[in-house]
Amino acid sequence: MSNHEITKDELRNYILSVGADLVGFASIDRFDKAPENHHPAYHLPEAKTVITFAKQFPNTVLMRGPVTSYHKMIVLLERELDVIIRL
Repeated sequence: MSNHEITKDELRNYILSVGADLVGFASIDRFDKAPENHHPAYHLPEAKTVITFAKQFPNTVLMRGPVTSYHKMIVLLERELDVIIRL
């Protein structure tokens, strides 16, 4: 069994490799002025860092696509994000 601690770069590379387009890290100190129930420590008292990731939304769907294309893209992106979250 390994006690290897994962570095930010390793985690970033992994999240990108499973489908995210963008990954970011922020100290929970950045949330000091957030309402109490929005502060990361409210949900995870031992948290030190917030990890965010995103998928790109295609501009063509926003600019020219009908509402049905927009809705289908939202559903697809939500499914892709769910897959990343569960990994």
